[in-house]
Formats: sequence, structure tokens, C-alpha cells
Amino acid sequence: MIVTILYRYADEPDASDLPNPFGDVLEDVWYTDAIKWAVANGIVLGYGDGTFGPHDPVTKEQLAALIYRTQNSTGLIPPSSGAGASFPDADNIRDYAKDAVVALNNQGLFQDIPYDNFNPRNPASRAEIASMLYRYLTALPE
Repeated sequence: MIVTILYRYADEPDASDLPNPFGDVLEDVWYTDAIKWAVANGIVLGYGDGTFGPHDPVTKEQLAALIYRTQNSTGLIPPSSGAGASFPDADNIRDYAKDAVVALNNQGLFQDIPYDNFNPRNPASRAEIASMLYRYLTALPE
């Protein structure tokens, strides 16, 4: 769903001729073109074993990586609002997501993460996803 939201915000570019590298992403499903677009633009990489996990819950670090890669792919990057929160569990963020978490934190996207820890490997709640996407999309320069 998150990739589909980002794809729709990008005005749903034609992805019909793009390859689908994932065995678990069926053709002609409501999210197929979004995932193919995201792969072609370096936004999603999958698990490295030929799967994407379209029905898996997204973790906070995965969500950060998706938004960060979308920013870099589209050039739609909100301005930094300064140093964000300091997370005591920042060492638990996997390498692939560290730059993303730092950048999005500095953009203010994590300002309402509850508690002191980021809990990067925990599934993001619907409220956290909505809040982060809202902050990202409304902070973009017009």
C-alpha cells in the first residue's frame, strides 16, 4: 500500500512495460504497476531472494528507506528543519536505512514517534505511516 501511495503521488507513470522481478508479485493486481515503477526507480529492492513480500507489514526502517529513496528518485525533498530527535536505539537501525532515518528525522518526519526509542524493526503502525506520509507530502516545496 505504501508503494502504491508514493506511485499515485508521482501521477502513476506508465509501468506496463517495466519488468516485474518478484515471484510473489502477481501481474494485474492493484499494486503491480506501483511495485514495478518503484523497482525501476530504485525505491524498492525486495528481500534479495527474488521476493518482495507485498502483504508483509512494513517496519519503521523500511518505511524510512521507501520515503528517502522516493525523495532521491523524484527530487522532491523537503527542506531540513534541523536536527531531529535523538533515538537511544539508533544502533539497531540496519545499514540500508541509516541515512534514510537521519535525513527524514532532520526533515521532522519522526516528530511524533512515541517513547524515546525509534524501534526500527518494529512494524510501523497505521498512525505512524499516515503521519510520516502526511508530513512528507505536505512539506514538499510547491
